[in-house]
Amino acid sequence: MIDASSSTGGNDGTAATAASGVVIALAVLSVALRFYTRLFTKVGLKWDDWLILLAVLSAVITGALLLWATAVDPDGAWVTSNSNPTYVYTPANIFHLKLAFVASILYFTIASSTKLSILFMYSRLFSVSVSFRHQAFAAGSLVVSFWIGCTVATLTNCQPLEWSWRNSLSDARYCFNYNIFWMASGSVEALIDVLIIMMPVKIVYALQLSTRRKVTVAAIFALGAL
Repeated sequence: MIDASSSTGGNDGTAATAASGVVIALAVLSVALRFYTRLFTKVGLKWDDWLILLAVLSAVITGALLLWATAVDPDGAWVTSNSNPTYVYTPANIFHLKLAFVASILYFTIASSTKLSILFMYSRLFSVSVSFRHQAFAAGSLVVSFWIGCTVATLTNCQPLEWSWRNSLSDARYCFNYNIFWMASGSVEALIDVLIIMMPVKIVYALQLSTRRKVTVAAIFALGAL
């Protein structure tokens, strides 16, 4: 008899994988068109182009790692949250967890390089404003600090490192609470996102445009940052 909950979980996992695949495919297409346009118009490639390329490549690698992990161990999603200290991990479990651990590290590269790409684009578009360039530099420094800090924290989550992917072996004496870390890093990331989205608003509203057009331009920047 088929376990309904397992079937539902499998369907949810398949749907999530499919959705992620579509998003990554659209991102790859978007960046490819961006590079083609840059090269075709002979505008040249800037830092924001290379950083968004890094983000997309990291996303593709992350997706490939997760697909590989699922292929090796279809039940790996359950093992990831396992907290039973007596559970005996199979080689497939261990391999799945290691791949998932690497993917979790790459997340911060994806998020941070995307934010830096937006900031470099802002600096290029609003280069006439010295104060804005200073703001972009400060925001960029914050993003780099977030990137390095979260990556190092993930790599040093547990000592020994093996406990970072074997949740059931985690010991509070040697591992920090990763759930709290994810919530804290997520909150900081959300604040950085809001900061980046709001940065162009002041400059846009100083333009000699109608209020309607100002709102439209500001909305375009906000959607682009998202």
